[in-house]
Amino acid sequence: MVKLGVLVSGSGSNLQAIIDNIEAGHLNAQIKIVISNVPEVFALERARKHGLPALVIRHKDYKRREDFDQKLVEVLKAYEVELVILAGFYAPGNSCPPPRLSYARHEYSSCSLTGLPGHSCLAD
Repeated sequence: MVKLGVLVSGSGSNLQAIIDNIEAGHLNAQIKIVISNVPEVFALERARKHGLPALVIRHKDYKRREDFDQKLVEVLKAYEVELVILAGFYAPGNSCPPPRLSYARHEYSSCSLTGLPGHSCLAD
């Protein structure tokens, strides 16, 4: 079973799809933590509804991207996350995926539109 950390910034439709697939037995994984960089997003409500731990780590609270990334890594390690899912995660003005999220043996996966033509994860 893979231990997931799911990073979100919005409504959580990607998060819900992951939850649904885990609950249906189609995905052999456990969501260890859901982290949003934006307070008050519906994704956090989805997580809580399913009894998942959820945190807010606001990128705006950090002067440097490296400090924000380091905090994310600390939390992900504390929850023993093996795979980080960027489920619509977006930190304005920064590269995507976050450069410091691939740590040690851990990996990340993105399920956002940023890889499709006409979609960019870079701020305007």
